[in-house]
Amino acid sequence: MSWALPTGIRVQELKVAAEGTAISLSFGGKGSFFKLQFFKSGEVKMKNHLFFWGVLAIFVQAVLVTAGDEGERIVLADNKCKCVRVTSRIIPSPENPNEDILERHIRIIIPVNSRENISDPTSPVRTKFVYHLSDLCKKCDPVEVELDNQVVTASQSNICDEESETCYAYDRNKCYTNRVPLTYGGQTKIVETALTPDSCYPD
Repeated sequence: MSWALPTGIRVQELKVAAEGTAISLSFGGKGSFFKLQFFKSGEVKMKNHLFFWGVLAIFVQAVLVTAGDEGERIVLADNKCKCVRVTSRIIPSPENPNEDILERHIRIIIPVNSRENISDPTSPVRTKFVYHLSDLCKKCDPVEVELDNQVVTASQSNICDEESETCYAYDRNKCYTNRVPLTYGGQTKIVETALTPDSCYPD
């Protein structure tokens, strides 16, 4: 497992799910880019207790900050596609109590059993997870704005490209489908099936 964090990051929380299927990392600090990678060897089967102690070693080496939740947090991004939530809040500076600073809090849940193609359960297990803060915080959902006494629909970001976005988990607000073989009456047909029925069939 490899972590690369920008200078000034303080690790606040590191959790491993009881079933060993996800890692949750929370930290706050400065920096506009961070990269996180998870490497998993296909030739070595990692035991649960070894995985736990490995994560515990990282946890012990990290600088623990047991800060409370005082102060209102503002949600900057809640990316269901990559399981990342980014918030910020104003807190007193540790160096100068009379000065306020902006603290950024990033929570990551890593779906370690995720496939390279989440719509194809036969694709290889994903072993690399990379996050760009600029991509996570972009707002691509169209909104209505008034321009020259006219209401138009526009996106709040100019770097939106649905084709380039790689999802590590299902966004339950979006419809995902896949073509699968269906055998009925001795005949096999390829049909389109919904992977997230609640989003594909809202009614």
